[in-house]
Amino acid sequence: MIIRLLSSQGLRALGWLALAAAAAAPASAIDLKISSPIFGRGVIFKSNGNVQPEGRIFTNVPLGDTWPIGGSLYVNAAGGGESGAFVNNDLFLKGIIKTFQSSFPGRTRFKKADGTVMASIDDAGNLYVKGAIEDVSLCVAPVTEFAKWNTNPFVQSENNCYNYANNQATFTFATPGLASGAPETDDVVSQIRTAALNDGLTWVGWNFPGNGYTCPNAGTLVFMTVAPHVDYHWYRLDKANGKWTHKISDSPATDLDAGHNIILNPLTANRNYGVHNYTDNGGFYCTCGGDANVR
Repeated sequence: MIIRLLSSQGLRALGWLALAAAAAAPASAIDLKISSPIFGRGVIFKSNGNVQPEGRIFTNVPLGDTWPIGGSLYVNAAGGGESGAFVNNDLFLKGIIKTFQSSFPGRTRFKKADGTVMASIDDAGNLYVKGAIEDVSLCVAPVTEFAKWNTNPFVQSENNCYNYANNQATFTFATPGLASGAPETDDVVSQIRTAALNDGLTWVGWNFPGNGYTCPNAGTLVFMTVAPHVDYHWYRLDKANGKWTHKISDSPATDLDAGHNIILNPLTANRNYGVHNYTDNGGFYCTCGGDANVR
């Protein structure tokens, strides 16, 4: 069955995010899906009461610099302001997730075609779900698709190298360790390495394992390097294309190093960008992209 939005006042569309729902469709049609035409994934409110996050669901996201901006579908709270936002392929909530609920407070509700409410988001940003949050793996090895990261100005400007390496646009200029509760405070290898491992990346080693290296579960091989006490940087192997690519800060993603050469091995590539001279080897890791805990 379809799940419909109870209140048309609950959401307002901005930019390129689309609400994929058809309230007039027959009961045998699709569930309500919030999706992005750029990254193609979304959040599905299913008619069995479960929620399937094709992206990630972030909870306890404060207002301010970490709140997603631009190209968003916001959940409005009473009296103005926002209690949640669908951004790209992710759902951001001011509150928490409450599963197996029988009551659904809030102005934004999701209904089955017969009128049964299956989920809601209240003014505090809590998500109430009749069923469970389905555990869907997002571990997909990326390919070189620069248009995803470089065409839309919000995607390019609000996501950095750590977002790109994990193939996950959070619109927060992601910081290693922030999502896992202990963000790095100094740009040194030991801190960035510990923070990344806490976020769910797994250690491969200090030495280049070769472009034929296979990460478990279709994961992605990534490399970290540091300009001591200045900045960190991440590269990823787009294995299907055999290319190492990266994205410096809010600049476009590229497959070229600082000397404008194709990157065959990030450990030996030219990483000298003047003030940002990434001299230190931070090691190689595997990431499952959307499964990593990145914010």
